[in-house]
Amino acid sequence: MKKFTWHYAALFSLSAFMFVASSCSDESDPVVTAADFETTMDENPESGAEIGNLEASTDKGTLSFAITSQSVAGAIAVNSATGELTVADASKFDFETYPTLTAVVSAKSEGTEKPVNVTINLQKVIWEGANFTFTKASGADWKLAANQDRITDLVSLTRQNKGPMYNYQWWQDVFESDATFNDLSDDFWNNSDSERDFVRSGGTIGIRWAILDNTGASENEAWESFDLYGTPGDPTHYYSFHNIASILADLEDNTAVTGVVDNFSHENDGSINENASTEMELLEGKKLGVWLVEEDIYFTLTFTEWGVDGANTLSYIRSTKD
Repeated sequence: MKKFTWHYAALFSLSAFMFVASSCSDESDPVVTAADFETTMDENPESGAEIGNLEASTDKGTLSFAITSQSVAGAIAVNSATGELTVADASKFDFETYPTLTAVVSAKSEGTEKPVNVTINLQKVIWEGANFTFTKASGADWKLAANQDRITDLVSLTRQNKGPMYNYQWWQDVFESDATFNDLSDDFWNNSDSERDFVRSGGTIGIRWAILDNTGASENEAWESFDLYGTPGDPTHYYSFHNIASILADLEDNTAVTGVVDNFSHENDGSINENASTEMELLEGKKLGVWLVEEDIYFTLTFTEWGVDGANTLSYIRSTKD
């Protein structure tokens, strides 16, 4: 009888040991691994736009993600189940205000957490895609979409049967009608013949222009001393359309240009050339930068034909979105 009791007691002790060992193994903490995240993206994205996915894993349980801190409150969101990062507040993705956004995300499984550092570097929007050729033939109806270069929802470039190139869409958005010749002449030359109330911008309202280099320039001393070149992504030396046309007229005439006073005047070696004259055909062949101010988009453009003496042809080549 004693032997029988001892035998079962031994079996019970062994079973208890195995149960305890198994329980200890099952209760071990999960291991969570995760990599820090860094990316570079264009500023001014749409809210909800995807930024990227966090890389994380666990050997036990199910991962969940949560933002524990971020440098700009409310800028970034994370999907708690997938780790996908998205734009929560697009207004915070502004290069001038916040060139870099950071956050710390917790990757968690059961009781184990792993902090993930998130870094988002913003950059200016510069279109460097394939070239696009636009041509509006002389005499063509500029009000037709086929004769407009619709660059964005806010910008459609074209040219009427006389006068300068202009942003057709701006006049539609603001006045719900097309610009008159007096409107465009006033805007370009700072005149006061228009019956409409608007700020004279020097042409192509909402768009600024830059001379990027000396492509197509004459060989003269004025061009050699010129240093007001622009760079895509930097608004310095982006001027009105009138400024660019009048600066080119002086440079091609070997008259030095040393500064810009306002949308209609520039400096020639210290003297101010007010409401400077233009020769629009001199735009042809020059490599220009274009800045869509409200949308903060930059691209390059080269005019291939600017009709004069009764012709109103408009033709150019520009870069597009990647």
